[in-house]
Amino acid sequence: MYSDILWSIKTEDEVVQVLSLIDTLINSLYKMGEESFEQVVTYLPQTGIVGRVVDGVKVAGSGGERQGWLEGLKSEVKKMQGVQLTTAIDIDGQFLGELKKIGGEKVFINIKVDPGILGGAAIAFGGRYSEATLAAKIDQALKEMKI
Repeated sequence: MYSDILWSIKTEDEVVQVLSLIDTLINSLYKMGEESFEQVVTYLPQTGIVGRVVDGVKVAGSGGERQGWLEGLKSEVKKMQGVQLTTAIDIDGQFLGELKKIGGEKVFINIKVDPGILGGAAIAFGGRYSEATLAAKIDQALKEMKI
């Protein structure tokens, strides 16, 4: 039911954006009922993740059905787990999309750029850490050479 939206969420910023949008939409249901909700929806972008959420909630029905759908989406978004990825250079959207395919719909990616690692990447997920950086390899080589 929420799969298309969850697949669209790639970063922690997008998680925050979707949760904020959900809260705004739920609050609009209580202000003046359907009128207020429709007014809020009118001013939202109809593309990207926001568009997917708006489309989903419109299909959900009215009033209580909309609230239930939004609460369900909020619960699923909160279950998403973050992967910390540190790279030497910024990652473009296409590569981020490929990483999302590997991680699945319940994962978002926090990108940290650290030129000091020189190349490669460091990844932290679920309490595990893996480092495959050029800086780490150079440090290891220097230790082995006792320099």
